[in-house]
Amino acid sequence: MRDLSTILYNLRCFLGVVIQLLCYGVRFCWALLLPKLVLAARLTASESQLGELVERVRRDRVQEIDNQAPSDSANVTLLVTILSSRRAVLGVQSKGWERGPGK
Repeated sequence: MRDLSTILYNLRCFLGVVIQLLCYGVRFCWALLLPKLVLAARLTASESQLGELVERVRRDRVQEIDNQAPSDSANVTLLVTILSSRRAVLGVQSKGWERGPGK
């Protein structure tokens, strides 16, 4: 009986050592791979957030362009002013279109 208990005790100690070595191996591999996994997860999340941000900005810009009323830019206003002054210098009679409707 003593021999059987000794064998079981030694087997339990041996299995404990083997399990502890396997745990150390798993921890070592986990420590090697974890930074790469965390970096990949963070990069994927950043790309996703950046894609959403770009899409939102693009959508807002398209909506802003669609909602803008056509208006004269500064260059068009300057061109009309120059052409009107040249007409006045040349003595060309106005036909009324420069004054706008109802003026």
